[in-house]
Amino acid sequence: MIVVAGGVGKLAGTIAAGLGIGVFSKVLESFFEAVYGKVLILMGIMIFMQFKPKGLFPDKSRSAED
Repeated sequence: MIVVAGGVGKLAGTIAAGLGIGVFSKVLESFFEAVYGKVLILMGIMIFMQFKPKGLFPDKSRSAED
């Protein structure tokens, strides 16, 4: 889940996504129970992937597919 959110094959994206998801997880767990915090994180990642399907740091390309 972290690798896909960060961008497949991008080390910087994986590190940034891991830190971001970890921090948001701990913040949400302090306001909600642990299970609800993880559910909210999963829903947030699903919404994020709808808008940025290639992750945080996608490959730079000039193809017609983008």
